Amino acid sequence: MSIEKELLIDYKTKLNKAVDLLSEMVCQADEDTPSEYRTKHFRQQMDECIDFINDYRKNDEVRVR
Repeated sequence: MSIEKELLIDYKTKLNKAVDLLSEMVCQADEDTPSEYRTKHFRQQMDECIDFINDYRKNDEVRVR
């Protein structure tokens, strides 16, 4: 296997891990922070994270097939 392919696999593995960790953190923040204590900025960032995670996973599935 070429070094380029090995690096791509390594980066892909690390990116998947980062997205999984972000997903878990967003889930925990959603469960642990009552809506009445969430700032506008917090809500916007949560929404952006959720959109990013969903888009990444959706696009990742398309590329794999």
